Amino acid sequence: MIYEEVDSSTRRTISQTTRVLGTLKLDGPLVLGLALLAVYGQVVLYSASGQDWPSVLRGCIRIGLGATAMLALAQVKPGFLRRLTPFLYTIGVVLLIVVDAIGYVGKGAQRWLDLGVVRFQPSEIMKLAVPMMCAWYLRERPLPPEVRERQKRAEGGPEVSATWSDGRVRGAHRGREFALEALERFAVPDDTLDLHGLEPVTAKLRVGEFVRTRRARGMRCVSVITGYGKNSPDGASVLLDAVVEALRVSPAASEIDAFASAPDDLGGRGAILISLRH
Repeated sequence: MIYEEVDSSTRRTISQTTRVLGTLKLDGPLVLGLALLAVYGQVVLYSASGQDWPSVLRGCIRIGLGATAMLALAQVKPGFLRRLTPFLYTIGVVLLIVVDAIGYVGKGAQRWLDLGVVRFQPSEIMKLAVPMMCAWYLRERPLPPEVRERQKRAEGGPEVSATWSDGRVRGAHRGREFALEALERFAVPDDTLDLHGLEPVTAKLRVGEFVRTRRARGMRCVSVITGYGKNSPDGASVLLDAVVEALRVSPAASEIDAFASAPDDLGGRGAILISLRH
């Protein structure tokens, strides 16, 4: 009983944290890693500066400014960044040419532009612009055949294998089985699709569209409610079978890592949790 209460409390905490991060459009593991790195950096700074608190304070201010900039950029739509990329790359190249011609020499290298008010290195812009430009260039171009084949093998092929036990189902692409444990222990759905009242054929189409659009929005986990099949002639959920069939093959299979029957507090055998590919 104690373990069940702890698990329920943990799930609620994770659910609330996930919703907050989702609203802010931030990646939880990334934010945690950056926070730990920032704390460690401040500890090192405190030690290296001879326990100089003003240096630590200045470092905290810079971290705060960086976090504010990260939060602001997280709200920018990817489409806008994609359209901005060619201009950002062009500006970076032009500034590098200017540096080569009239750049300020600092610390033995001619890599600075001195604008009087501020001095900066255009190469810092290119650290962002170059990978963004590569992504922009490759986005609409098909992969060579041999690369596509290696990608398919790495993703476990076009179909998802599924297994049944006591009315519960679980399935995952080869190499993505780790997603199953996360689904069954920690997952909290970002969105839910209720299929009650739909025919199996319509339900398949809705599931395919649902996982495609939610993955495009950056969601990690979604839920599909199928019901228990209490009104079915044989007592089996025809919608559950239809959903599993839709998730096992393309196009829906290419949008997911794994799926599994939900825990009892999230619908049990009457719902399926889906881990979307990211």
